[in-house]
Amino acid sequence: MKLIITEHQFERLKKGLDCPYVVRFEYVKKITNNHGRRFVCVGKEFYDLIQSYDFQNGLDINLKEAILEYYNKAYYWFPNEITIMFIHGGDNPSVGVKYQYKEN
Repeated sequence: MKLIITEHQFERLKKGLDCPYVVRFEYVKKITNNHGRRFVCVGKEFYDLIQSYDFQNGLDINLKEAILEYYNKAYYWFPNEITIMFIHGGDNPSVGVKYQYKEN
């Protein structure tokens, strides 16, 4: 039996191997308290947005939209179900969110 996957699925399977721009995405499900994380290869623009993030100046709208888009594509969560908990730059950039299912 042969397994055929799309290019997008293959990129998700790589999980940042041989990639200069890797970000750790974390989540916590509020009701069940399940948590998870994965390392993902991202584009330079997204990586630079995380590196330039400053807590005192607030969340850049482009960065927020990119984070919400990632969680929507990866887990099929809607933006109104996600609360961004933290964003860290530096050598090991990471993004953490809290997820709670809400009726649309």
